[in-house]
Amino acid sequence: YTCCATNDFGESLTHAQLRVYKHFKEAPLPSTFTQPIRDTYSLNENELVLDCRVRGQPRPEIQWIKGTEPIEASEKFKPSDQADGYAKLVIVNPTEKDSGIYWCVARNEGAENKISHQVDFKGRQHYSLEKTHGFFHRDPNKPHFLLPLGNQTVCNGGTVAISAEFMETSTPIEVKWLRDRRVVDGPNVKALADRGVYTLTIMNAGPEVEGTYTCRASNAFGR
Repeated sequence: YTCCATNDFGESLTHAQLRVYKHFKEAPLPSTFTQPIRDTYSLNENELVLDCRVRGQPRPEIQWIKGTEPIEASEKFKPSDQADGYAKLVIVNPTEKDSGIYWCVARNEGAENKISHQVDFKGRQHYSLEKTHGFFHRDPNKPHFLLPLGNQTVCNGGTVAISAEFMETSTPIEVKWLRDRRVVDGPNVKALADRGVYTLTIMNAGPEVEGTYTCRASNAFGR
């Protein structure tokens, strides 16, 4: 295959070779969460949506759990997942009773992984007032999280992916990742940034990476 780009000053070519194997079988890839659970409330739809992203080969089976009780599809709870790894749980007409710890469990032949998220739903009226007044009391120049970090559980040897998303600011943000108040580093550690989403990945994770993780963001206006 050849891709050719041209303009008034000339052209540039790049090539790639594609081979198709008749009996090719993809290698198993353990279930790994690439985005923690976040919860978003829609005032207009009166729906609370929990979503996350997971990858794996074969495609992982997704199960949502509240506390210790598995969640089954119903008029109240609507779980779904897509081939690209996006998984979500829609809670229709939520109330304060829907607060609690929610788990997303991903299973395939490679492994079973799960992550948790604490939901604190304060009622429709609270969100209506927050939408009207909430953002007027924040300094728009300082870094502000759009999503808090979520708890994770991974298998020994799996990959940890912890993401934090920030509101857009007028000056660049510097992000540091800490584990038990110490900077996270090592040959298996990578810190990535893409359009306001900062991700810490730790490959081949073992018991030594357990702990409390902190994402510290700062810019010229504060942290």
